[in-house]
Amino acid sequence: MKFDKYASFAGDLGRYQVFLVLVSSLSICMHTFGLTLEVFTALTPNCEFEETEECPRVGRRSCTMHTLCGPRFSNCSWSWSDPELSIIGDFNLVCDDYYKSKIVSSYAFLGYIFGCIFWGWLGDRFGRLPSLHMCQMFNAIFLYLTSLSPCYSVYCLTRTLTGFTACHWNTACVYAAEWGGERNRSFTLTAHILFGSFAFALFATFAYFIRPWRHLVSALAIFGFCVFFVMLPALRESPRWLFCNEKKEKAVENIKFAAKINKLRVGDVNVNDIYLDDSSLSSKDKVWILFKKARDGCFVTKRKKKQ
Repeated sequence: MKFDKYASFAGDLGRYQVFLVLVSSLSICMHTFGLTLEVFTALTPNCEFEETEECPRVGRRSCTMHTLCGPRFSNCSWSWSDPELSIIGDFNLVCDDYYKSKIVSSYAFLGYIFGCIFWGWLGDRFGRLPSLHMCQMFNAIFLYLTSLSPCYSVYCLTRTLTGFTACHWNTACVYAAEWGGERNRSFTLTAHILFGSFAFALFATFAYFIRPWRHLVSALAIFGFCVFFVMLPALRESPRWLFCNEKKEKAVENIKFAAKINKLRVGDVNVNDIYLDDSSLSSKDKVWILFKKARDGCFVTKRKKKQ
């Protein structure tokens, strides 16, 4: 019996699969928060100019590079209206340092590029859930450390590490798609994309009410820890990954558990009678195997027939 047919006995998109999609989508919120942080933490705060004979009357205005460093206000004395509102006022990123507030996102995405490679390998080697749980936990930790950054250099380092651990989306999509069944994988992926859009709108709401920026990042870290503790007992390992890694008894156990939640019954089948098409599986987790033919969610290579 093919694995996909046996797994379908538990319901391709039953209440248990929908529950897994919803819970795993919470981690996608953290993915969105972690990579779009500078949209709300790098706002340009207002500043106030002291009125003198050499300085025109400008009052309170946005302290951009042009207002502070232009020739019109070069002799003016000024102060931040709310220096803790964003990293620009907190780390004094003005004039020649103004570009630093915009380049931080590049550090986060640089970490994300390498994180996708590492966490993807970890998910294939040790399981989808260990990769997803560790992403969630370390991302929350690095977010909290970001809120404690004493200087700009430390902030850049923690943002790079936050980007490195912001790979929830990749792992969660694979995890939910493997649970959703062959016919419903498009639905699970679309649901995660919609949750990502919802998360950005939710983040904007958080940022509107929670200020200054350190409080906002701390709140996101606390939310991340809450998601981690919700996901930890609620999710079970993907039966497809278990089956691909020769843990067939555990895969059948998880399928039967899902069938029980969906109020379906799965008959007793000898695990040795279940197979993934007619391909021979490879247990070697090498980088080069990524360029081989992948089928049914397992990295497989065809054996050459002896002539």
